[in-house]
Amino acid sequence: MGPAGNRAPETGLQGCARRVQALAAAGIGHEQADDIVAKLEAGAVAGAHTWISESSAPHGSEERFEDGWHAGVRDVANCLLRIADTTATTGRGLAASSAMLAAHLQRPDSPAP
Repeated sequence: MGPAGNRAPETGLQGCARRVQALAAAGIGHEQADDIVAKLEAGAVAGAHTWISESSAPHGSEERFEDGWHAGVRDVANCLLRIADTTATTGRGLAASSAMLAAHLQRPDSPAP
């Protein structure tokens, strides 16, 4: 594999499998791994919430544009909070599923996805 800038982007499934494999290598079981991964993902969404909440309309915008901007930011921020809350509480079973999928994909006779 070449320099980091030349790598193909990792899919969400590959990233999840990589996290689960790293946690398993550290001796962390599936249930605890699910909890850790769910909190990690919820934290990422919460970070996006903070970023969008702190954004502002472009300097010099008309008042109506700014009002619409702030209304849109509030709507997006509320959606991100709901996603973060849901992600933090519904991540059960993903580690076990990812581990089984990773094992299947590593078999030499496994068909390519």
